Amino acid sequence: MTFVNWDWRPAVLAEDWELAFAMLEPGGPWVEVDAADVAYTAGVMSEAAWRAKFEPEFGSLVPPVLDAK
Repeated sequence: MTFVNWDWRPAVLAEDWELAFAMLEPGGPWVEVDAADVAYTAGVMSEAAWRAKFEPEFGSLVPPVLDAK
């Protein structure tokens, strides 16, 4: 899983970058978003940096499990 800052929102990409989810507003649900847009426009972050950036505003982040097969 890749952790990213997508338009100032927390998002995650599956390992193959063909599936992405984002939390569009604080406290909102995780929703599937355009993986190509996320892959080409989002900034990749470490998980620790991602949590430090977004958890104060968005709350506890529990992204969908993307890579289970």
